[in-house]
Amino acid sequence: MSGPRDGRRLGRGAAFAVLACATVVMMATASAPSPIYPLYRERWGLSVTMLTVIFVVYVVGLLGALLTVGAGRASRGA
Repeated sequence: MSGPRDGRRLGRGAAFAVLACATVVMMATASAPSPIYPLYRERWGLSVTMLTVIFVVYVVGLLGALLTVGAGRASRGA
């Protein structure tokens, strides 16, 4: 696989900064719903066990989406 045809590339420092920012954004958005769950528990009267089940379902769904969609995108080179 080759780079851009016109020879423009990011320098090492800029590439690292872009990847670091992307990693932070992905980690932050992946855990974004977590602080809301205690509010759901209070508002809807959920037990701690039910709250844990909800969180597990969210994590399994997220992981499944990342593994299937991410693998598909990687195989197409996107």
